[in-house]
Amino acid sequence: MLWPKAEGIFETWPALAPTLMPILTTQVGQQFMPWTCANEKALAEEREEFTLTLADKLWTQKPQKYHARSLGMLRAKYAAVADKAALDPVLEAAGCLAGLRN
Repeated sequence: MLWPKAEGIFETWPALAPTLMPILTTQVGQQFMPWTCANEKALAEEREEFTLTLADKLWTQKPQKYHARSLGMLRAKYAAVADKAALDPVLEAAGCLAGLRN
């Protein structure tokens, strides 16, 4: 997962969307992205802990530097994509685009 290589033909988005989009939306867009952005903000503000609501439950924890770095890496990979015409609508629908553009 860290250094993937293209070794064959990829499935098309229409073929993947019915099963992948629910995961992207609920796990990444609604939970991971808000959490990782709150984590990043807490580190930037040098807070000892941060709290946010995920899936209607209050979540409090200490910020984690590793996850702030991984968010930076995700943003760099997103920024490196030259043609985002097909990617951006998927990320927007999943609730991930704003967090990648910050």
